Amino acid sequence: MNKVYQERKNRHLDKMMKYLKYVFNDHVMIVLFFMIGGVGLYYSNLLKTIHPPVRWPLVLFVIVGTLTLSIGGIATLLVEADKVFLLPKENQLKSYFSKSFSYSLWMPAVVLAGVLGAMIPLLVLTGRFSFSDFMPLYLSLLSLKWGELKNRIQSFYQETTPFLKWRYRIVTVFVLSVACYNVWLGLILSLMIAGSCQLSLIKKEKTALLDWDLVIQTEEHRVLRIYRFINLFTDVPEVKVSIHRRAYLDRLVHWMTGKQHNTYRYLYTRHFIRSNEYSGLFLRLTLIASFILIFNTTFYLNIMIAMLFFYLVVFQIVPIYKQFDTVLATHLYPIAHCQKLKALQTLLMQLESVMAVIFAICSGMGGQHFIQGIITFMVLVLEGWLFNHLLLNRQLKKYEG
Repeated sequence: MNKVYQERKNRHLDKMMKYLKYVFNDHVMIVLFFMIGGVGLYYSNLLKTIHPPVRWPLVLFVIVGTLTLSIGGIATLLVEADKVFLLPKENQLKSYFSKSFSYSLWMPAVVLAGVLGAMIPLLVLTGRFSFSDFMPLYLSLLSLKWGELKNRIQSFYQETTPFLKWRYRIVTVFVLSVACYNVWLGLILSLMIAGSCQLSLIKKEKTALLDWDLVIQTEEHRVLRIYRFINLFTDVPEVKVSIHRRAYLDRLVHWMTGKQHNTYRYLYTRHFIRSNEYSGLFLRLTLIASFILIFNTTFYLNIMIAMLFFYLVVFQIVPIYKQFDTVLATHLYPIAHCQKLKALQTLLMQLESVMAVIFAICSGMGGQHFIQGIITFMVLVLEGWLFNHLLLNRQLKKYEG
């Protein structure tokens, strides 16, 4: 079973690496560079304004620690067919889940180290911690994550009390609160909890059968969450586009019906509204950019972040141009080809206008001066015009060629 899991893990990693080169492309890396720089600068300035001793970082640590511990689940990599082909090997799945546990722990371990590393300077300002307390705090968090993953594996077995996520969250809050007053006592408690979860799992593996439907359904949901994230950056065949009626937005397209010159404009607008593929991407990236612009006070950095997110959103909506190429009616209906390009430019211009206004307002709030918002708006309007009239045609030639 160890060999089976290793082969599946290698196949899964190969697939993820193929997609990650599209996720962490040059544009995204530039955005991350400026985002991390902006957040780091803001955090550094914030630390300088705090005069120890303070107590609110302790509450923040408990909240952030509890939320961070919810990141990551068990990567079983089981599929529907395993209910038939691996059923005779169920008694050997203990080693399989052991490999799955080890693989599932490394990413939360890295995230916990990064979050705690960022928070430790703030915790030192409380007067209760020193930088040497990083390791016992990290081991406490890692032990709690260990226990949670063991509980998740235990929940895969029949005749098991349903995994009460909130019950473990309450325990986590209690242990982290204790760690705020005594780091070593918090570490001892977290190790005891992890040990009890391990012993409970060993007992369950000996006495209960596996709930195959639950295990496979959990894995499908886990993988789907990953694919949905990757789908923000590139097309993923495994993600099925969900369509929603959204009747409250019908007024935006009803006036286009019955007019031949608005055919593609109607199709693009209707598809954008009803499909999460493009509207979801537009909303998520716009909200992320707005949040960054509000909390960043550097003038030039604010404008660069607005321009980068503006470009990323528009660039990823352009593929809607070929959305209806496989629909036979669009080839039979007497529509001039130039209407297709004009419809796309109109849709992009409307979305660009919305983003320009939102980013200008948020940039003005971040810079605490309306002049910064006006300059941001003017820069984004110019960027949108250049994209629609210079870069768009070059990009569409790739689709048609």
